Amino acid sequence: MNDDTVVTTNLPDLDIGDMEGMTNMEGEDDNITVTLSEIYSKLLIHNELILTIPVEEEATLRKGLATVKAKQNGKIKGVGLLPDPSILSFQVTPGKEAGTINVKILLDKRKGITVLAMKLPDNSI
Repeated sequence: MNDDTVVTTNLPDLDIGDMEGMTNMEGEDDNITVTLSEIYSKLLIHNELILTIPVEEEATLRKGLATVKAKQNGKIKGVGLLPDPSILSFQVTPGKEAGTINVKILLDKRKGITVLAMKLPDNSI
């Protein structure tokens, strides 16, 4: 699997750059093929996407986006910058058509704890 792995989505025939204005796609019958890199790029901009995809492409979407994110973070680290600290989160619901699912993809913050104080042990003893 590489950055150019494609996932077919249930979107009108638009350039990926036109996706940002789309909110309601009900009744659209056209499908477009979008690379996982393009999906991840849109996710970085908007922090949330909802895709309608064939059920059999869910695993490809999950693994592929994780791979693209890891590769992008590796490139960012390679030039001395901090990588994206967020995690991918997926919420799946049945699609309106048989054999489809709606996948809500989120870039979530990593969970942490509140630290009230932190001390290093005294090694002088």
